[in-house]
Amino acid sequence: MDGLLSVEADLTATVDGQAVSIDGYGDRVVVSFPTFAAARTARDGLTTLESLPLPFDSLDAAAEAGVEVDVRVRGASVARLGPGVDAGPLSRLVGAAPARVSVVGVLRALR
Repeated sequence: MDGLLSVEADLTATVDGQAVSIDGYGDRVVVSFPTFAAARTARDGLTTLESLPLPFDSLDAAAEAGVEVDVRVRGASVARLGPGVDAGPLSRLVGAAPARVSVVGVLRALR
């Protein structure tokens, strides 16, 4: 691990009555949502990371610490953010920056 922080986690949260899993694997955190609606609700309710029990208060700080966040819906990776991840034009267009949206992941999650 090259980052400043190592995250080991196995958590379950509830968003609108739906279980969301949060797993940490060293320099990667995987947040898995059962539906896009749950992911959207979580995103809309999260203005900063200060409301979470994490050792950083912004996505920029997480990236500086070397932590990558992989957002999954129905098992498919739909967005990623962290060090060295470029949001790209699509992510900026849909308002997902600094995360990079995966069109293939979104299509897989919709199947």
